[in-house]
Amino acid sequence: MGTKGTIHFKDGRTTLLSIRSQFDSYPYALGSYIKDFTSNGRGVVVSALEVGKDSPEYFLGMGDVAAYVLSQLCAVQKRVTGFSIGSIFVTTKADRQEFNYFITASESGQLMLRVLDSAEAVLYDGPLEDFEPEAVQSSLDGGAA
Repeated sequence: MGTKGTIHFKDGRTTLLSIRSQFDSYPYALGSYIKDFTSNGRGVVVSALEVGKDSPEYFLGMGDVAAYVLSQLCAVQKRVTGFSIGSIFVTTKADRQEFNYFITASESGQLMLRVLDSAEAVLYDGPLEDFEPEAVQSSLDGGAA
């Protein structure tokens, strides 16, 4: 049995997409994937493509963020688990598991991340680019962050 987690993509108060991961949802695994998928210049959300801002460098709204992370997560889960089905599911906005990741964009377009455990304790709340999965995991394991 794996460590389950959810990822919720929100645009303002609206939840656009909720995903459940069946395996390795700890911050050092799923949290790292989320950060990696949205880094390397892809951490800014724009409302319209502008000159000099092409899609490989920017997300065109939170729907683009959600679709991109879902596609990348499916590819990673197949590579890691060997399963093409049964590891990633679209779920409801009410779904909560052992680890719960909420991704939004600030007014300036910066991706924000809030991570809660199953008891709804806040493990991280801030800019996604500043999220340190290993430090959060260390605090869970009783080590110094």
